[in-house]
Amino acid sequence: MNADKLRFERSRFLSAPPDAPLLKRNFSGVFRKATLGLLLAAGGFHSNAQCDPAGTASGNFSSLGIFLGSNVTNPSDARDGDLSTYALFWQGFGAGFLSTHTLTVNMVGNGNQTDQLYVKAELNGSIISANIFSNLSVKYYFTDGTTGTANIGSSLASWGLTIGGTTTNNGLYLDAPGKQFSKVDIAFVSPAAVSISGELVRVYEVKRVPAQPAAPAVTGSGTTISNCFSTATTYTITNPSSSLVYKWYNAGTGGTLLSTGTSYTTSATLPNGTNNVYVEAVAANNCAFPTQRISASRTTASVTVSICDSDGDGVANSADLDADNDGIPNTLEGYNASNPAASRDTDGDGIPDYLDLDSDNDGINDVREAGGTDANGDGKADGAVSANGIPASAGANGLTPIDSDGDGKPNAYDLDSDNDGISDLRESGNTALVDANNDGIVDGNVDTDKDGIIGSADGAPTTWGDASDPVLADTDGDGVPNMRDLDSDNDGITDVREAGGTDANGDGKADGAIAANGIPATAGNGLVVADSDGDGVTNEKDLDSDNDGLSDLKENNPALADANNDGKVDGTDPDGDGIVGGADGAPNTWGDANDPALLDSDSDGIPNIRDLDSDNDGVNDVREAGGTDANGDGKADGAIAANGIPATAGNGGLTPLDTDGDGVSNDKDLDSDNDGITDVRENGGTDANNDGRADGTDADGDGIMSSVDGAPNAWGDSNDPVAIDSDGDGRPDFRDLDSDNDGKSDLVESGNAAAIAGDLNNDGVIDFINNDPDGDGVLTPADGTTTWGTNSPAPVDTDGDGIPDYKDPITGTKKDIDDTPYKSKDTNGDGRITSADTGGGTDSDGDGIPDIIDADNNNFGGLGSNIGISAKAFLRGAFQGARHKDVSANWLNVLQQFATSQPYNTAAFGNYAGTESVPASTFTSSSSSEEDVVDWVLLELKKADGTLVDRHAALILENGNIVGTDKVSRVYFKALPGSYHLTVRHRNHLGLSTELITLPAAGTSFDFSTATDATLYGTSDAYTTVNGKVCLIAGNANGNGNVRYNSTANDRDAILNYLGFNEIGFIMGVYTPADVNLDGNVRYNGAANDRDFLLEMLNFNEIGFISQQIK
Repeated sequence: MNADKLRFERSRFLSAPPDAPLLKRNFSGVFRKATLGLLLAAGGFHSNAQCDPAGTASGNFSSLGIFLGSNVTNPSDARDGDLSTYALFWQGFGAGFLSTHTLTVNMVGNGNQTDQLYVKAELNGSIISANIFSNLSVKYYFTDGTTGTANIGSSLASWGLTIGGTTTNNGLYLDAPGKQFSKVDIAFVSPAAVSISGELVRVYEVKRVPAQPAAPAVTGSGTTISNCFSTATTYTITNPSSSLVYKWYNAGTGGTLLSTGTSYTTSATLPNGTNNVYVEAVAANNCAFPTQRISASRTTASVTVSICDSDGDGVANSADLDADNDGIPNTLEGYNASNPAASRDTDGDGIPDYLDLDSDNDGINDVREAGGTDANGDGKADGAVSANGIPASAGANGLTPIDSDGDGKPNAYDLDSDNDGISDLRESGNTALVDANNDGIVDGNVDTDKDGIIGSADGAPTTWGDASDPVLADTDGDGVPNMRDLDSDNDGITDVREAGGTDANGDGKADGAIAANGIPATAGNGLVVADSDGDGVTNEKDLDSDNDGLSDLKENNPALADANNDGKVDGTDPDGDGIVGGADGAPNTWGDANDPALLDSDSDGIPNIRDLDSDNDGVNDVREAGGTDANGDGKADGAIAANGIPATAGNGGLTPLDTDGDGVSNDKDLDSDNDGITDVRENGGTDANNDGRADGTDADGDGIMSSVDGAPNAWGDSNDPVAIDSDGDGRPDFRDLDSDNDGKSDLVESGNAAAIAGDLNNDGVIDFINNDPDGDGVLTPADGTTTWGTNSPAPVDTDGDGIPDYKDPITGTKKDIDDTPYKSKDTNGDGRITSADTGGGTDSDGDGIPDIIDADNNNFGGLGSNIGISAKAFLRGAFQGARHKDVSANWLNVLQQFATSQPYNTAAFGNYAGTESVPASTFTSSSSSEEDVVDWVLLELKKADGTLVDRHAALILENGNIVGTDKVSRVYFKALPGSYHLTVRHRNHLGLSTELITLPAAGTSFDFSTATDATLYGTSDAYTTVNGKVCLIAGNANGNGNVRYNSTANDRDAILNYLGFNEIGFIMGVYTPADVNLDGNVRYNGAANDRDFLLEMLNFNEIGFISQQIK
């Protein structure tokens, strides 16, 4: 209160001297706060200097008469702090009136405005009567120059003072707001015409003292506590003042002092009922009375102690078999009947387990950990409580606590109930729980309601029991809560592995001895499960731990059944360990067995499930799986579902692509299309050591090497470019068998001879039957090493322009397509298949080979090695020797007697099914050219053992050149470079085969017309020579591979048969094998007849014959 005040108090009667009994009176005035904290001197009082700043005191006497010896003596005794000494107003003998005694006290220092002024004085009652009591006055001065006066006057009753009576009032305060005392005058005026002598007034003390404090407010009062626990209750002064002392008593008045201080703690064993203590506030505790001021009353602080019924079920703990109603009988919770205080206390929180709703303080109430029912989440088992205190839902005898991991510690007392190394607290799914120090225990030690549920775990922190306790998380919805589930998301990967724990024996549980708190040694205080992709779902609950769009199941063990593609293993869980179906190595025993370590395809130390580039080929998994990653961060786009899978990846994640069908999905395949060129090279990555993996380090641990990581110091990629698509056909090079669409397969253009040789069926894909022992997706012929990774050479760059051949359609100045059977498909002359230039070409099987050149539109592959052969031969039936400069006659051409489609689709030629055809204009004759068409021939390529590799119908020209249907191109065979027999066959001539000739990838030429016995298969009887040129023997009119004039199956009869056995008849302008001399006519007799030509082939030996000698 910002004011000084004046107060008078009446004193008791004192003994008077025998000659003059005195009526004593005590007056006190305005009090101000004195200095506190100083101890009294031994046996005495504080000095004024200690309890009120020093000052001066003086006395004065004045009168209108003569009074000898009148004076104010010893004025300084009114400021010496000694109540036994005083300043005396003395009146001598004399005569007169209006004599005045004045005591002046000057105060120094800037006193506190809440102080009061204290004055103690006595009046001589034998001299001064009540009617002159008013002659005593107190005038006080303030530091601001204003004054105030207190006169007794006729208001004696209002002051509560009487002469010789009793005090009916403690005094009257005079307010002087905002003032501070500087001086006090105490004056006594004698009545007129009174002649008295002797002591009039004694002034013992004048000083500033503290204001009387108010009764203190108390915090902690009015509570009710059960005597189940310690009844110790602490009361605290609300907003205590440092200038006051608080004293606690056992009674409202008087009583025994219990303690001094701002707080007080009761006994730990208070009796039942209400227990009170009382506290008062004391000002200037170290100053002598009356400086010390005490609050007018004491404040009562109380606590009510009730009988012990912890769970409030109406059954006292002493008779309650389940004293906390968690469904677990006391006897199974370590209750010590003979000494309850010695009962087990698992979490050491001072509340024994049998009274603790969360005995291990893991944030999961015991009722849930024991498998009980708690629908309302109050921490207590549901149902009516029996007479013995057990809730109905717990059964007649209570719950038997579950020990999921079999470590001897039931779940309710086990911080890791499934021993997966992840604390139950983390697996509970209760995000409100706080465990900053990762000790598996809820942080804090505040348990106001003493129910054993601490801090953030308690939904009703001031009421015994919980409220709305969340149901335990069951991420995969298999009925086994995560804290008891060894595979919480059912992705086939045990939680201990997803948390990075140690599980050498593969039993799904963290290794090491089990600590007293139930956590395995190798897990420390419990594994902190990473959230690799930062999506807010930790890995053990995340079906796509790296957000690459591929489910963890598919990335780690795609062999596990997931028919509905939900990212979870299909099947049942008979042992209830949370590991389902094929993922459980011990399906009938809790736990796993021989669980394999997490798959780490590229051996970079980051398992595939957390690796954004699982094979380290420089192509992020999301792109290799065909996912959407518009921002190039290496993660599939879209909002993250509750199961951790990005929206664009669908409910169960992307289905991994296996472009080449080798059983290794692209995300784990260093050569996704088996074209012999590693993905890292096809996507433009750096691979200086040829190991098929992107070079560099991985500082941020996202599995993407620095040379291809757009964010090398942050988990994830940044601005990852779209996979290279050299030919723009919509299929990235690493999945495209002809990356430049030039009609030559990438395999052939790679220049890797070993890889090319591995394409046994010549479809542009290395064959993968049992030849990838290291499982890196690079097949042995192209691999170069037996360990994961490769040692394959860089693709060739023939023209040295920095663009490898496989994506360069023009090598130097030459268009590669011109050296293929598909030259005509490049209608715009850019060196590529025109219809596929902008992705417009149909590619039914998605192998990057347009259907128009794909030999197998239904299966991956179909663009093998096409070896072009320039062959030359002459047909004896048309060959004219020197007459036409060693060129064949083109009579059929002249007569326009050609088949526009190849004629070898007969049994004699194995029903060749080629579709070669030409327009009629092809056979237009030009007298100035030696390149007119003579006829169709059939070229065949065979292995050393005679196995047919490929064959094509082609045109043979006048000059002997055998060409494609465009009359220009070489004939192309789908064959790998190697050694082969080349055979030329004709519809009525005996065929010829070469000995084995070597065919390089670039192709070769062979001239049958200049061949020798050494270069031709068979003997010289298999061919004829005219003018030094080797020619195919004519006359095989019946197509049986022999030339005969007589005997069975002779060709003469075939000619005659064609003429209807009319020996003198002939047919002109026909295209038939019976026309052995190829002049367009069939004659048996007469000029240029075919019979005589047949006989000529046999050297006119009518009984001779010649057999075809081909491979």
